Amino acid sequence: MIHSYSRSLMSCFAHAHESGKSFEVVCTDSQPTKESQWAIHDLTSWGIEVTFVLDAGMAMIMSEADWCLTGADSISITGAVANKIGTYQLALLAQKLEKPLYIATEIMKLQTNTIEGYHIHLERRPPNEILDATGGFEFPDRIKVVHQFFDLTPASYILGLITEQGIISPATIGAAWSKFESIFDNVS
Repeated sequence: MIHSYSRSLMSCFAHAHESGKSFEVVCTDSQPTKESQWAIHDLTSWGIEVTFVLDAGMAMIMSEADWCLTGADSISITGAVANKIGTYQLALLAQKLEKPLYIATEIMKLQTNTIEGYHIHLERRPPNEILDATGGFEFPDRIKVVHQFFDLTPASYILGLITEQGIISPATIGAAWSKFESIFDNVS
């Protein structure tokens, strides 16, 4: 089961497909921007069967998945991952249903200011993206809209980060960052 869309996420499937692996994918809708439709386009163009489900319906179909995979917008030094809203929901369900959750990402997505104790900023989007999409309400000024675009998934829910350094434990992101930095130190 996948949620959202990223190049890192899709490269996992591209590699598996090119290696001749046979698999099917359950893909969530990823509201409100529906970027999962890009994933569906890629997967189906490779001949891979996809089951498409609304974000809110992922609990009803997760039992059919062997494991879960998302991308990451940002990584904290703790190994927590900020990604498209719904990722934390997916992680909670995966833990409850004993499905491993992996995050496909690059080491460079570590937010280095988290080393100093800062938190990852979790973007919220304008309320009109939701209110306008629903056909309008009679009294929109009486509606408080929380349009969270990213959420934060704690490292304890993530089995591994699939990176250019291989699959690593979220707890080792700091060491992976140091290795990443040393590559640039040796270049100069």
